[in-house]
Amino acid sequence: MYTTWGAFAGFKENEIGKLKEGYKADLIILDKDISRAPVKDLLNTQVLRTYVRGEQVFNKTGFE
Repeated sequence: MYTTWGAFAGFKENEIGKLKEGYKADLIILDKDISRAPVKDLLNTQVLRTYVRGEQVFNKTGFE
């Protein structure tokens, strides 16, 4: 909902705000669910992949 309503507020709901074919997307994939991880583990969270405008720009070595 955070991204959907933000896109709607910016009059860009047909371009961004959803993980949908044809939409622009910036996102990261983490090695743990930070909404459920203990606070002590947050600083050890690692980025596995990064996408900018839907294109992969980073892939941690060995992550498939």
